[in-house]
Amino acid sequence: MIIGAQHTSFTVSDMVASLAFYRDLLGMEVTSDREAKGAFPEIVTGLAGAHLLIVYLRVSPGSEHLVELIQYFAPAGIVYPIRTCDPGSAHLAICTENISRDYAEFRAKGVRFRSEPQRVTGGPNLGNTVVYMLDPDGITIELIEQART
Repeated sequence: MIIGAQHTSFTVSDMVASLAFYRDLLGMEVTSDREAKGAFPEIVTGLAGAHLLIVYLRVSPGSEHLVELIQYFAPAGIVYPIRTCDPGSAHLAICTENISRDYAEFRAKGVRFRSEPQRVTGGPNLGNTVVYMLDPDGITIELIEQART
């Protein structure tokens, strides 16, 4: 029986650029980092010669959910264009207190967005405000501001 979610993982092409985004811009806290190679990562990933750099970040103070960033040094990956409509595409939704402020700040710092913030008009997120932004590898990160009641 499933009892919870421990982390969300993204494979990245450049850990320095990804940490500038997730840690420095979004404010996530690095909780651990390590390099992995040899039998264990080869078995787990099913990739001969796997050599990885793995960094875990806490989404926010008090949150137990972690984001895991993995940069593969070997084998070399292939970059595919990522569209939200493609099977296998995923995104992480994170909450913010002020989406308008964050949108303006992040945009001024060069973050790419799919649109301006939009108010949700139906479903379980009715009344919330959301926007999709892209990390350095084009991975979608959704910002959500909860509707005030």
